[in-house]
Amino acid sequence: MKKKCTGITALAAFMVLSTGITAFAGSWKTDAQGTYYENDNGTRPVYAGWFTDPADGSMYYMNPDGYMMSDTTVEGYKLGSDGRRIEKTEEDILKEAQREASATTHNSPRKQNATAMIAANNAKATNIASGTLRHTYQAEMTALMDKILMESKGKRTNKTVQPYKHEDNVELLYAFKNPDNYQFITSIIWKGRKESDVDYKEYAYEMRYHFDAAEADQSVYDEAYQKLVIAALGETEGNAVVTHVQSQREAGHTNFDRTGSTDTGNTYKLTYNDNFLTLTVTCNGGTLNTTAEESDTTAENADTTVERDSAEASAPIVETSRVITVGD
Repeated sequence: MKKKCTGITALAAFMVLSTGITAFAGSWKTDAQGTYYENDNGTRPVYAGWFTDPADGSMYYMNPDGYMMSDTTVEGYKLGSDGRRIEKTEEDILKEAQREASATTHNSPRKQNATAMIAANNAKATNIASGTLRHTYQAEMTALMDKILMESKGKRTNKTVQPYKHEDNVELLYAFKNPDNYQFITSIIWKGRKESDVDYKEYAYEMRYHFDAAEADQSVYDEAYQKLVIAALGETEGNAVVTHVQSQREAGHTNFDRTGSTDTGNTYKLTYNDNFLTLTVTCNGGTLNTTAEESDTTAENADTTVERDSAEASAPIVETSRVITVGD
């Protein structure tokens, strides 16, 4: 009997936790000071921060006293007369980045992040990553990896082959995998920026492709591989590499290497062994010294290491560990 009660108690606790805000759902109320949200138990869920209305998912910002703010801007977001946060469009985000990039001559992390966003947007239009600074190049390749993945996902006829995405503090990985979970094509951004970082890789980007390994839609993944090579190396060198690999395979060669420079001066290395190709790209844009790097990071309250270059710089903020599986 005791065991049964324990199980019921655990189940009840799980149900409360799994329902989140709904377990303490409440309602909007108004008094002489303004409008606030009150849980059914009489408490207020948020003071001085963002609040998500459990009824419809709308975002609001509460002042230090717990009252809804309206007709103002908070953290770059406009709040309407009803207090709801007006979500930014992709165009709004780009314009904001352009303002940030040109607002000051000081190469702060905020400005560098804005510069990376602009570079990534341009890369989506050209289908080429042209940056020579590690983080600018990585921002561009991240945008192109996402674009190519989505295009390939839409072209599949057999959905037993699944797209997959994984991100943690070490890497950002996009892939396609067969039903047995074998990843026959992967595209990876290596986040480490200093040799002292965990799992540091000298190269900023890596792609692996196992030819003829997809269980279906082989031509779709061959096309994705080609697009990734051209995106990483540039139109001229990328096409040259694709042609070289094809000619070597047609000639019956099972093992070969190739090294060279991208169209913009980064260096790359390609290895091919029994239908398995690996391509890595190392950026040649330089890195800011640690002392100045840490000073800038502290000043801007950023949690990432910063790289600089007189013409271009930036980096996406490192997120906490997470795994994302991209479904149909």
